[in-house]
Amino acid sequence: MTAIKTAGAAMKWAIGLFLLAVLGTGGAVVGFSVWTGHLGHHDAALRAIHYDTNYDLSAQRRLPVE
Repeated sequence: MTAIKTAGAAMKWAIGLFLLAVLGTGGAVVGFSVWTGHLGHHDAALRAIHYDTNYDLSAQRRLPVE
C-alpha cells in the first residue's frame, strides 16, 4: 500500500511543479513585454500594410509553362 500512496504524492508534486513552471513562464513573458513596452504596441507602418486591402492577389497569374 505504501508504494501506491507515494506514487500518488509524487504525481501530485509533478503536476504541481509543471503548473508552476507554466504559470511562471507565462508571467515572465507578460512581464518582459510590459518591461520592454511591447504589450499593446502597434507599429504605424505595419498597421498600414495590414489594413490595406485595395489590391487583388487573385489577379496575379502564373507564367505559362514553356
